Amino acid sequence: EVVDRNSAELGLWVHPGDRDRIYRAVERDGQVRNLELTLRMRDGRLATVLLSCTPMEAYGQHCLLSVLVDISGRKTIEEALRLAKESAEAANKAKSRFLSTMSHEIRTPMNTILGMVDVLRGTELSGRQQEFLRTLELAGETLMALLTDILELSKIESGVLELAETAYD
Repeated sequence: EVVDRNSAELGLWVHPGDRDRIYRAVERDGQVRNLELTLRMRDGRLATVLLSCTPMEAYGQHCLLSVLVDISGRKTIEEALRLAKESAEAANKAKSRFLSTMSHEIRTPMNTILGMVDVLRGTELSGRQQEFLRTLELAGETLMALLTDILELSKIESGVLELAETAYD
């Protein structure tokens, strides 16, 4: 099927300019190595290939000795990986937005609880009630610190963290 027929006659070229591009590259560099192209296969399907070729003479004719490697499967996998990466990045952004929103929403009632602890501290309480109040205050402050950490993490992930200059000993 291919004897005495060139690549144009075989209908390989999806992009006819690719053929001229190969000839110019061979003239310039003496060869072509691993050039990615889309070619039409014998059965009509399109395939992504890597082309390497070098000029030679056969039966008194100048021609190109060419090797094609079908990388269509690899390209399909690369595209699937790219889409999976985009999906994972979108999910991570959604998670960060969710954490930030929930942290803000939880902080409001926590501030109310800690405010009520302060109000209760100003009333007359038994020793046992004061102990309960200290436990409640410690738990509330611990939860607020955790919420602050979650907010800081979401700021880091979204790239909006601001550094504060603080003196220390």
